[in-house]
Amino acid sequence: MLLRMVGIGRKNIIEVEPHLCRVRVGLTDPLPESVVAAKGNSFLVGGWAYHPSKRITHLELRLLLARPEAKGTGPLDSEWDDIPLTHALPSDRQVEFADRLVPVTIRNIPNRQVLTDHFPEKDKFGNSFWSGYQALVQIPAQTNPGRAQLIVRAYLDNGTVESVPLGRFSVHAAMPEPQPIANLPEGTQPLVAVCMTTYNPPPELFRKQVDSIRAQTHTRWVCFIRDDGSKPAAIKMIREVLGDDPRFVFHRNEKNLGFYKNFEAVLADVPAEFDFVALADQDDLWHADKLESLIKAFTPGTTLAYSDMNIIDETGRVKADTYWTTRDNNYTHFPTLLLANTITGAASMFRRNLLGYLLPFPERLGDAYHDHWLACTAMAVGSIKYVDRPLYGYTQHSGNVVGHVAPKPGSWAGTVYRMLAFFLPTKFSRNLNAFIRHGRGFYFADLVRIQHTARNVMQRCAAEATPDKIAALNRVLTMADTVSGKLWLALRPLRYRDSWRRTVGVETHLLHALVWRFHLKIKAWWGTRLTARGILKNTLAKQRLPRPRVIDHIDSVAALERITAPLTLAVQPDGPARVNVVISMIDFKYVFGGYITVFQLCRKLTLDGFRVRLIVTDECDFRPVTWADSFRRFPGLEDFLDRIELLYCFDRRTVVPVSPRDTFLATSWWTAHVAHQAMKAIGKDEFVYLIQEYEPGFYPFGTLAAAATESYTFPHRALFSTEILREYFKLSGYGVFTSPTGDANSVSFENAITSVGPVTVEELRNKRTRKLLFYCRPEAHALRNMFDTGVMALRAAVQAGAFHGWEFHGIGSMGSSAKIKLANDVYMTLLPRLDQEQYRKILKDYDVGLSLMCSPHPSLVPLEMAKAGMTTVTNGFANKTAERLLDISTNFIPTPSSVEGVTRGLFNACARTKDYEARAVGADVNWAQTWDEAFPPAVMEKLGDFLRATMDPVAGQQQIRRAA
Repeated sequence: MLLRMVGIGRKNIIEVEPHLCRVRVGLTDPLPESVVAAKGNSFLVGGWAYHPSKRITHLELRLLLARPEAKGTGPLDSEWDDIPLTHALPSDRQVEFADRLVPVTIRNIPNRQVLTDHFPEKDKFGNSFWSGYQALVQIPAQTNPGRAQLIVRAYLDNGTVESVPLGRFSVHAAMPEPQPIANLPEGTQPLVAVCMTTYNPPPELFRKQVDSIRAQTHTRWVCFIRDDGSKPAAIKMIREVLGDDPRFVFHRNEKNLGFYKNFEAVLADVPAEFDFVALADQDDLWHADKLESLIKAFTPGTTLAYSDMNIIDETGRVKADTYWTTRDNNYTHFPTLLLANTITGAASMFRRNLLGYLLPFPERLGDAYHDHWLACTAMAVGSIKYVDRPLYGYTQHSGNVVGHVAPKPGSWAGTVYRMLAFFLPTKFSRNLNAFIRHGRGFYFADLVRIQHTARNVMQRCAAEATPDKIAALNRVLTMADTVSGKLWLALRPLRYRDSWRRTVGVETHLLHALVWRFHLKIKAWWGTRLTARGILKNTLAKQRLPRPRVIDHIDSVAALERITAPLTLAVQPDGPARVNVVISMIDFKYVFGGYITVFQLCRKLTLDGFRVRLIVTDECDFRPVTWADSFRRFPGLEDFLDRIELLYCFDRRTVVPVSPRDTFLATSWWTAHVAHQAMKAIGKDEFVYLIQEYEPGFYPFGTLAAAATESYTFPHRALFSTEILREYFKLSGYGVFTSPTGDANSVSFENAITSVGPVTVEELRNKRTRKLLFYCRPEAHALRNMFDTGVMALRAAVQAGAFHGWEFHGIGSMGSSAKIKLANDVYMTLLPRLDQEQYRKILKDYDVGLSLMCSPHPSLVPLEMAKAGMTTVTNGFANKTAERLLDISTNFIPTPSSVEGVTRGLFNACARTKDYEARAVGADVNWAQTWDEAFPPAVMEKLGDFLRATMDPVAGQQQIRRAA
């Protein structure tokens, strides 16, 4: 039977058998590989789901948990990977199943990317546009490890339901037990664990902090320190400061975790023998009685105590006698604490048994911080006490992750003026669009974060929480979905005198987020009804047809004006010095080698001590919360967003705070225009220009080519991607090489290529099918990749008898899968876009590579093909000669850029396929394969000189004179 009736508590519906399901699903970010359940945990799932012809009236997720009993080997064994999570498991297994509903918290989020990829081949009605959703997956407490599977259930408007698997992950019952401490301090005093995290600490401040801990009047303590990937010099300094003091237990993370996960890791190091846990920052200054005074504050029902603090500068000078300069302290009102935290982690001490509720930390969403999670959990299961005097000095300096913020509310007059200006006819549409866009940001950054925290507190602490605290949690969890919840949120500012000081106006942000969600529901309701009548289909189809129109505003002019528009700068004389890296967009559909290079360069600059801010100037789906998992897929960038500042300036009215010591680094020709104007605005000339291509070659002769050429005339220091490209500029007299100091004012590096590991003769010989891989980019923006030349040469070679019985694949296209005819019954299949790991895995499957580039840059793809053991056909250009290419790898077959020349190269490549020894030797390419090799110390030292010279123009001029 193909269809069967099922009852789901809503109504009887018809469930479609799995093999007939047509609902298409996907994830915007991958599921976690594993989750620690402990007393309960949760994580956010973002994805998309649509039916190509039906409307989805209701969407939900199901979580299927498989938990083995003690008998059996357990679901984390490799043999479980291929077992479907159904009740039809091998009989020798005893498995307990749990099927849980995962409600979708928000639906119908517009997803232009899915529409672009799927219309009209897979989705002729345009349903994919409204396909986005989010859901919070809650994992209940576990006693045994297990496996879990998420299933999307879509209820369609024709009365059927379709269930499609979304993905799997492992579930662990608890975090690993901490290692015991061999020699605990003896005595009758309570045993305190001081937990500190470090990351390149300022040496003098770190030394003072450690000395202040050693000077505590309460002497029975052990200090656990976790370092998060500091530079070797910093590690050496830390070990020297700690010396052989047995009271300090020092660990280093194998990889950088970011401050949030690093605090989780150091708390997990505390054994059960301890009575209290106190948090410490790496650069503060404790008063001698800090531990003693906090311990005295505890009563039998107290779970956490914290104190006031002095605000001090790096020299120890007191800038403020209290932390509470603009906000009210709150440690008694639970609903207010859930909305806005006032309890600082470094001021806190809590009972060690609280770790059973705290660990593991929930997934970090938005700007969530560990001290807010700590405070909410502590108040949920007990009470909090406050020591009303400073017990340490909170040091303010340029390296603070979060400094002492003293925000001030706007005046009533200003608020009224902005409200009236909003409705001016000339500005209404623009203001309304900006208002809606900001509401989306508040939804994901504030509302989702706060409810995520409350849900985890409820899940872990409900058994110990009092009824009034349960009611407060329920109020926060329902404030977006019930009328009473919305009224509670809206009336909160009216209930309390000077309510802004209590929560810094977070209620306004949350109401703003609810307005955006309501706006989204209205648009989705109207859009889905258009889809049902077929109107959206016709509209989308018309957009793809050329049609005559009256030109009242030229699109190309508007686009050029928009992308080169200057930033709105606000100069702050006492602000920290930053390196402002100007990038066009962040979109993981387009994250190729050039974007990865920018991100890796930013990472290296932060490791060298620079404060880096990434400024995004073009329109994109700006969602840093969802980008974090995407960055984790790239080695070295796992904590990228924790290392840098991020600012979205598509709306050029966004104010960019800068100091007179700032500098700008451009990453493309139009961001060079932006960087040039920014440096002029702060009274400087030179910026640093990351040049990864000769960009005028991207365009026909005309305005854009001229604007790209003009960017090289601006005063700058140049960082070139490859020495070959640098030599091309030097031979042509472009950019910095219009001056005799061009060599001194430029440096080159090699973009790291994707390495597939060693290539052996046996691997090459044992392939069953011969395959050719073509870097095939038919899009208009990739004309320099010579798609037409490659296809014509392939056709000529195949029709002349080469590559008989071979398979042909193309990669690099942004479109969907397609086929290109090469000869009778011979086709080249264009593969869908691959992520980095998929690309790495397929490289070794091919014998011949074809990658063309009408550019002086050698391109990374042919290098990666040669590294994988392919005989690789690529063309020369200017100083990118055959000799230079063969110096990199003997697997290259350099050719002229003509169809005839590429055809000859393909014949040569086919003939050399069986020379396995030569191919294995050629796989040892002379090129950087890691980002540490790409940016060696000599390059980073010279780049650092460039940046410091542009920060200090006087020093820069001295450098130029010395070079001349």
